[in-house]
Amino acid sequence: MLRFALILFWLTLPALTIAAPPKLAVLELANRAGISDAEARYLTDRVRAAAVRARYFVLSRENILEHLAPGATLAGCEGDCEVQTARNVGADQVVSGEILNLGSELRVALRLHETQAGRLLNTARVAGAIEDIDAPLEQAAQQLFTTRPKDPRIVVYFKTTPPRARVLIDGAVICTAKTTDCRVRMQPGEHRVTLTAPGHLPLEHVEEFTDSTNVHWRLTPIPQPKTRRPAGLARQLGWIGIPSGIFEMGAADRGGSATPVHAVRIGRFSLMRAEVTAGQFRQCMRSGACSAPRATSPRCTLRGRSDLPINCVSVQQAKAFCGWVGGRLPSESEWEYAARDRRDQPHPWGRWRGPSCERVIMRDGTGAGCGRKAPSPVCSRPEGKTESGLCDMEGNVSEFVADCWHRDYHGAPGGGMPWTDACHADAVVVRGGGFVDDRSTLHVAERRMRRQGAPRVDIGFRCAR
Repeated sequence: MLRFALILFWLTLPALTIAAPPKLAVLELANRAGISDAEARYLTDRVRAAAVRARYFVLSRENILEHLAPGATLAGCEGDCEVQTARNVGADQVVSGEILNLGSELRVALRLHETQAGRLLNTARVAGAIEDIDAPLEQAAQQLFTTRPKDPRIVVYFKTTPPRARVLIDGAVICTAKTTDCRVRMQPGEHRVTLTAPGHLPLEHVEEFTDSTNVHWRLTPIPQPKTRRPAGLARQLGWIGIPSGIFEMGAADRGGSATPVHAVRIGRFSLMRAEVTAGQFRQCMRSGACSAPRATSPRCTLRGRSDLPINCVSVQQAKAFCGWVGGRLPSESEWEYAARDRRDQPHPWGRWRGPSCERVIMRDGTGAGCGRKAPSPVCSRPEGKTESGLCDMEGNVSEFVADCWHRDYHGAPGGGMPWTDACHADAVVVRGGGFVDDRSTLHVAERRMRRQGAPRVDIGFRCAR
């Protein structure tokens, strides 16, 4: 027994004493010298080799290419593209450069940027004939990764009211894990500061930072309109408690947007048993807390039966309703955790039976909505409930969550909170599928992108708290 304990201690000791290597994105050197693509790629590989020797974790070319805009290339990624691409793949630093003609020789210039703040860390240059420039380039790259110029940055102290305000300086999120005071290193001079917080007016201004900067930014609460409170409605929404736990989010067989599969820790929360109904939303409108959805189709349910799920709403209208009843939209990870019923199962009701009109309001051989071509009353398919009692987690209407859209889960938070920074386009995430979707697209890990401000008949929501 003692021998086993000693072996276990020896195996776990490196994980306690050795820090993880920084992640590095290496972009292809921009070929401005007219050498062949193979030669340019070979010189880029010398830079990658130097990074590996400097104990970096070098991200693969394929991983980086997945996060470039359509039609873009690693060699053509310059300026803001360099740092933004590195952020998208979760790299700590990014190296880029170019190959130029210098008379009869080649000249290679390298740049190393920090990803979070986007600042330039170091540069390197090397010149020589193409047949013997590879070794000097590798040596110059080695120095690029192992030496740093004197840090010209200053230390700035600040805090915010409310304490959890989201702070962006020059477009980069600062101190996301802080709740009160924050300290950050940055270049002296003028910087654009943007602050946002739920329930408060945004603040944007230009601030000059010096060695002695110690500021306290205060946001103004949004004036609340006089609205009638929901009285007993909040207690009648059927809140179901979801225990805390850890689960594997995503699925390798649902396309690139649901990968990589990763572990997420979820805290205890509550979720509405059913999707918000048209009758409930009309109560919110009568109180003055919700605006009317834009009726773009006869299938918009606002003026229909009270037990139909509300649709044709925007994500802002969904957030307004949830705030009115004392809740919020669930995060994407909370939604999937609840839909899986805290287990590794592909559908809310379990693993062994697929979607059908017995369990889901979906498109089948009779058409959309199991032949109705419209949503059905909430909880009309009890066979499709989770064991916890959640209805329509697949089908009927897709549901807004609090996260904005990202192409995949690289860089996703692991603590169950919404992912709302570094968003891709002006788009949000919807989950669960709707009455227009067929069985092939119904899965608890399936995720869709929807533009903000574009209400649809197949999208509604439910609230969490």
